[in-house]
Amino acid sequence: KSALAYQSLIKKAARAEFAAADAGRKARRLARGVVSAGAGKTLRDHALANPDLVGTKTKVWLPAGSAAAQFFKGAESETEMQSRGIPETYILQLREMQESGRTRT
Repeated sequence: KSALAYQSLIKKAARAEFAAADAGRKARRLARGVVSAGAGKTLRDHALANPDLVGTKTKVWLPAGSAAAQFFKGAESETEMQSRGIPETYILQLREMQESGRTRT
């Protein structure tokens, strides 16, 4: 499969993760940005290296999108994100992901 097929899986998972907070169009767009545009290639490479995992549920570390990465690294504050029009619900979910150990820098 192409990296685009894997990117589609990632988008679906991100939408599911963020849908509870806000179902609006902007929230869906932001959810896609949680992971890097190159994450599909990372996931595809992981699947090729671990074919026994295909068809199962497993946790895989994927690179974060730029806004999420800046937040996780502490390079951009919540206030700065809000001033750029990023909804508070999105920021709260990023913080919850970080506090629950679902991110790493």
